[in-house]
Amino acid sequence: MLPLVFSVSSVLKPFSICEKSFNTETPEDTEANCRMLCYLRVAPEGRVEMSEKLVLVGVIPEIVVISPSDQVVWLSDTANLKIEFDPNRCPFQSNIFQAPPGRQLQSGPPRPGTNPGAYKYRLWMNDQQVGQGEVILREK
Repeated sequence: MLPLVFSVSSVLKPFSICEKSFNTETPEDTEANCRMLCYLRVAPEGRVEMSEKLVLVGVIPEIVVISPSDQVVWLSDTANLKIEFDPNRCPFQSNIFQAPPGRQLQSGPPRPGTNPGAYKYRLWMNDQQVGQGEVILREK
């Protein structure tokens, strides 16, 4: 599969739209207005706003708070998922959890007698580490 590559300049500078949107005297002013319009999240007064689409990338949320009767569930619909806690400091029965694409990965409830606190883990997708997270176990 070939990766998709987009040119930032072609995506962020719609000159045909900007030239119609601004009354300017020189081409340099038009280009400067286009850059301001395309790079600002909120258009300054008197400028045309561009719509934007939110794209979530990464691990969401990075921190999960659970009680002794809860469990954590991870899901990836397109990648093999692996969660790895420190073997000496893990609140669950196992310190490594794995699941194929599209399957839920469930931690199960914390082991009885596990002390409340923060437990860090590493997240792997398709055998590549992509992030870190934290499970905070609170008291009842």
